[in-house]
Amino acid sequence: FCRLDLTRPVGMIFDQAFAPEQDAEEIEDANELMRAGTERIEEALEGRDFLLGDRITAADLFAAPIVSTTQMSADSPVGVVKFFAENLHLGPNRERTLAWLGRVMAYDQ
Repeated sequence: FCRLDLTRPVGMIFDQAFAPEQDAEEIEDANELMRAGTERIEEALEGRDFLLGDRITAADLFAAPIVSTTQMSADSPVGVVKFFAENLHLGPNRERTLAWLGRVMAYDQ
C-alpha cells in the first residue's frame, strides 16, 4: 500500500473547491484516481476485515479517513464539505470498502 496515493485525488478536489471556476476534467481525473485506489482496497479486503489482515493497522488508520472524504454529506452547511459530497465518489461496487470504512471509523467513537 505504500504506492497507493489516496491523498492526491482529495487534494485535487480541495483545489477545485476553491478555484475561481471548477474544471470538470480535473474533477473527473480525481474521481478516476479514487476509483483506482479503492479498487486496490477492494482487492486487499477480499477475505479479510482490514487492509493487511484481521487486525487494524496503521495502513487502515491512514487510509480510512482519506477514503471517508467520499462519504461527506451534501446537506452540510459547510461549503467545502458539500463540494466534496457532490464531487468525490467511491464509484460502483465498493461494498467491501464501505464495510471496512465503517469498521475503521468506529475506532474513532
